Amino acid sequence: MKWLRRLALCVMAIGLFFWLGFEDRSLSSIIVVAALVAFALGLEGLGRWTEKRPVAGTVWLLRSVLIGIIAGAMVGPIAALLALVKISLHRHAMQEFDLSSMRMILGQSLTWIAAGGLFGAAGGFLKLSRKG
Repeated sequence: MKWLRRLALCVMAIGLFFWLGFEDRSLSSIIVVAALVAFALGLEGLGRWTEKRPVAGTVWLLRSVLIGIIAGAMVGPIAALLALVKISLHRHAMQEFDLSSMRMILGQSLTWIAAGGLFGAAGGFLKLSRKG
């Protein structure tokens, strides 16, 4: 699992690096980068939480669903933070993202929480299927 965590962190760092220099006013790029950051952090958290001692299959599944829900809940705030960082770095006369864009990003939190929980459940079931 360490190689997967490292791969996720590398992909996240590369995506963040290229996104910062890319001039784009769409919210989809922010949401994709925020989801990559949340996925990498969630995978790192799950790996650190479970690497010390092995756990039973149901505990693993519950932990991966919980981490997925937490990672999904982080997507909105991370996206808003990334938008603020990009606004502060580029300093255009007309801002790239306005308050309604931030509100829309944060308003989709329940969708991202559900998606994170489902993604965590899929990862948990994948791990359980490989065990047996």
